[in-house]
Amino acid sequence: MLNACATALTDRLLSKFPTAQAHGAVYIYGFELSLSSLAVMGSVFILSCLCGAVNTSITFSLIFVSIRLFSGGYHAKTYGHCFILSNGVYLACLGTAHMIETLGVTFVCPVMILLSMVVVFALAPIKNNNHLISDASYQKNRNIALIFTTCEGLYLLVAYFFSFMLQIVCMGSTTMTAVAVLMIVPKIKERRNKYE
Repeated sequence: MLNACATALTDRLLSKFPTAQAHGAVYIYGFELSLSSLAVMGSVFILSCLCGAVNTSITFSLIFVSIRLFSGGYHAKTYGHCFILSNGVYLACLGTAHMIETLGVTFVCPVMILLSMVVVFALAPIKNNNHLISDASYQKNRNIALIFTTCEGLYLLVAYFFSFMLQIVCMGSTTMTAVAVLMIVPKIKERRNKYE
């Protein structure tokens, strides 16, 4: 269904701009990715409404999408699996953030943020063998990932140390940790495959 929608959108686009015919497959992939991302963000928003925590969906989406888009990491094999994984990651982040806040152990938040920043700085971007990019794009993605990570990490650290919006700090720290874990997973798989 996602492919059918992406193909229809691409056909519509190409009917308006026929000179872009040679890039049809790229447009289909771009539309699939965009529609999939919108579906995930929409479902995360709905889940946050059901959980009574709307602001967490905004925090999650801003941090998860902005860093992960440029840092890369684990990719599910299908868009359906990606949808399930992303929603599962959101619920895990929400549950962990709630536990941190409820148990009064918010002191772990700056540690999580700093460790996540170290992982992103060390590994970003993770190369995806299914979607190879040029060296210039690789460096550009790295720079953007580091900028987002630095800005968001510093914002969360300042908010934590001034006891400002602790719910957002807890959600932000668990989200950054999730991004870092999703970057480490392919590296572990890569190392395991190397020694098999």
